[in-house]
Amino acid sequence: MAFYRVTCWAFIVAILLILGVAVGLAEESASKMKKDGAERMNPNSLCITHIQKGGFMYRAYCASCHGLDAMGGGPEGAGFDPPAGDLLSRESGYTDQRLAEIIEKGRREMPGWKNTLSDEAIWAIVSWLRTR
Repeated sequence: MAFYRVTCWAFIVAILLILGVAVGLAEESASKMKKDGAERMNPNSLCITHIQKGGFMYRAYCASCHGLDAMGGGPEGAGFDPPAGDLLSRESGYTDQRLAEIIEKGRREMPGWKNTLSDEAIWAIVSWLRTR
C-alpha cells in the first residue's frame, strides 16, 4: 500500500512539473514580439496593472488625436485627412498584433512610437483599449 501511495504521489508531482514547464514555455512564447512572421500575442492583456498603465500611456500619447474616449475627435487629430480614427470601432477588426504594429510604426499621419515607448507600454495601451 505504501508503494502505491508513493507511486501515485510521484506521478502527480511529475504531471505538475510537466504542466509548470509547459505554462512557462507558453508565457515566454506569448511575450515575445513578432519574429519570422509569427503572430504576436499580448503578454499582459488581463493584468490590471498593465491596463492601468495603458490608460495612462494612452492619455499621454494618443488622446490628443484619438480623443479621451478613444472614439476619435481629439483636437490634434481633427485636422488630419482622414481624421484620427475611432479605435473602438468594431468594424476595424484589428487584432492585438495589428494595433501594436500601428502604434509602433504609425499610419498615415500618425507617428510611430517604437522609439519612444517600450514594448511593454505599447502592449499596455492595447490592453487598455480592449477594456473600453
